[in-house]
Amino acid sequence: MKIKYVSLSDRRPERLTQLLNFGRMVIPLSLHPMTHSKPPITPVWLRKRAKKTQRQIAVELDTTESVVSNWERGVVVPHPALTDLPKYCQAYDCSIEELIEAFSNIHNGPKVLQVVGPKH
Repeated sequence: MKIKYVSLSDRRPERLTQLLNFGRMVIPLSLHPMTHSKPPITPVWLRKRAKKTQRQIAVELDTTESVVSNWERGVVVPHPALTDLPKYCQAYDCSIEELIEAFSNIHNGPKVLQVVGPKH
C-alpha cells in the first residue's frame, strides 16, 4: 500500500476519495516525520530565503563576493559593529536572532557571530 501525505488544507472530498480509491493510505502532512524538524538556519539559507545572490549581499554590506563566500563556508565570521547590525539584518532580510543563529550554525565548527561594540 502506498502512503500519500496530504496537506490538511486540501480537504476536498473528491481528492480524498480519489486517493482512497487508488489504495493509498492518506495521512495528514502534519504527521509526516520531516515536518517536525526545521532546517538549520545558515547564512546560505538566509540569503536564499531573501532571494539574493552573494554579489547582492556583498554590495549591500560594502564588501566583496569572496568575503560573503568565506562567511558561508565558515572560513571567517563577520565582525559587525553594533551600529551595522540593522544593515546586516536588512541585507539578509532577517531578525538579529536569526542572523546570530545562522553564523553559529556554520558547518566548519562552532563559530559565533561576534558583535563589536563602540570603542571607549
